[in-house]
Amino acid sequence: MAGLKITKGGRSIPLNRLADEIMSDVRKAATVQIEQQVRARLERIRCPVHGKSFRSISVAMAGDAGRIRVEPCCEETSDAVERAVAGV
Repeated sequence: MAGLKITKGGRSIPLNRLADEIMSDVRKAATVQIEQQVRARLERIRCPVHGKSFRSISVAMAGDAGRIRVEPCCEETSDAVERAVAGV
């Protein structure tokens, strides 16, 4: 009997691992989308005192948790970030 062969990215995937591979791809796509949404929301924030954006924005997702790191110019901007992220 001929076996069914599944390939992805040039490598063979056993049928019993296919669901895991699909879910891994779904999780990666969702993570990218969440990172983009958070970054877009943060990039709109301007310092109410100085009118500046952030020096840097870093968004990293791992599983169900995420880490956001920003370099604001002052405490007022940090407060605006906390309010913006609370709605994500």
